Order: sequence, then structure tokens, then C-alpha cells
Amino acid sequence: MTIGINQLFASPSLQILDIADKNTDPHVASKTGFDNTGQYTNANNTQDWKDTENNVKIHFTYLPEYPLPGNTTKLIFHVQNLQTGNYLKNLVASITITNNLTTAKIDGIKDTNGAFSRFTNIPAASGIFSLNYRFLEEGTHQVIVNIRSENFSLALASFSVVVQPII
Repeated sequence: MTIGINQLFASPSLQILDIADKNTDPHVASKTGFDNTGQYTNANNTQDWKDTENNVKIHFTYLPEYPLPGNTTKLIFHVQNLQTGNYLKNLVASITITNNLTTAKIDGIKDTNGAFSRFTNIPAASGIFSLNYRFLEEGTHQVIVNIRSENFSLALASFSVVVQPII
């Protein structure tokens, strides 16, 4: 089942400029656990996906660092050339977000409706884009992003967002 954009839960905030990328400064990056050698790195709310075959890096972060159910979380994506660090231009993205229970249903743990949210044709002319999203449940949610350039798929990556329980 595909759920379209519901303005109550999600709204695209496109072309976010002047976002500081803490991984560009090696002194800051080393403090966050950034690792140039791996396919996937994670430092709290920051994750990198690297594709050496297609020379693409997707830097993903979310704010706030510790999201809570019902609050808006900003999902931010930076798409760069893996070797030069230059931002890739004129991209289009699609994002699918699974809720915690969707994953449980796939694993056969709990019976749910398998709901997920899908957002398509998000322009990323400068290689940077974001989405405001409201997670309704605590737990680990999967954010799947497909990046396209012109009419071909450039990258498919998956990231995790841990939504904290309300205490």
C-alpha cells in the first residue's frame, strides 16, 4: 500500500542551502565517527552511503538528533561525487519510509497493515534536498532513497532513523 503525501505528517523542504556538513572538516569528522574506508558510517544522526562503482556518496542526516514520535524530523540528503566531493547536479529523488511495524510484518513478528510513505519526483538541482517527516511511532524506521539523473537510476540507498520512546 502506498500512502501519498499527507500534509499533516510530511512536507517537502526542497533545496536547503548553506547546511554545514560536519564531515567536510576532518577534525570535526573524526569526533563523530566518520570513516572514509567503509561503505556505511553512522555517528548518531549521520550516515554515509558510498557506491565506488558509480562514484556516488549520499550523506544523510536528520534533525533533531533524537526524534520523538509525533514531532517533525528533517531528513537531509547531500549527493556528492565520491572522489571529488563536488555536489551532483540536476537530480531527482524518491523517498520511501517504512514504519517500525512494517519491518516487523516483513519479519513475521507482528501483524500490521504494512503502511509506508512514499514521496516521488523531489528535485535536487544542487545535489541537496530534504523532507520534513513526522514519525508516529517509536523504533527503528528505514528511509530508502532512489536518486536519478536524467532518465536513469544513479543510486539506491537505505538509512535508519531511530525514534526515541516518549518517557
